[in-house]
Amino acid sequence: MFPTNFGTRSGRHGHVSNWPCFVQDRMGKLESAGCTPGVIFATRFSLCAGLAAAAAIVLPRPALAEFQIQEASIEKGETEFEYRGAYHWDVPEVTPNNENANDLVQSHELELQHSFTEWWLVQLTVGLEQPLHEDFEASDVEFETEFALIKRKGDGIALSIQGGYEKSTIGQADVLASWT
Repeated sequence: MFPTNFGTRSGRHGHVSNWPCFVQDRMGKLESAGCTPGVIFATRFSLCAGLAAAAAIVLPRPALAEFQIQEASIEKGETEFEYRGAYHWDVPEVTPNNENANDLVQSHELELQHSFTEWWLVQLTVGLEQPLHEDFEASDVEFETEFALIKRKGDGIALSIQGGYEKSTIGQADVLASWT
């Protein structure tokens, strides 16, 4: 006796999909190999779990960018302090052949913002970073302002305009942020 074709078969009792539980004798007659529904479930579950684990290991890629999603909400008199930071593993080192590598090991931002009115707030952000094989240092200082054009009411939408100026403390070009 040897296993039959490894697919599904349809018999007089309808669709049967437990293919490893049937064997075919020399006369072509299908016989049960003694499998139970629990064995079939365990086999399929193990196969699916193995494929999911393999995909989880092989498919993920490291994040190559960091970004902040701004919320258009301004409340008069509100002061907020915010911290954003990251530690980077497997950092490629800058070499003569790879001058554009991002050799940043740690990056941090400390942000202080205050709303003077219901429609205007200012933000001051200090950026800190530690490149590979170098000391921790302040990298930039950023000043931003935001003006609310449409205030959020309930679950509705809000609209604001924001702009700023970023001054590098490590010799990079200064940035005048566009109004967004």
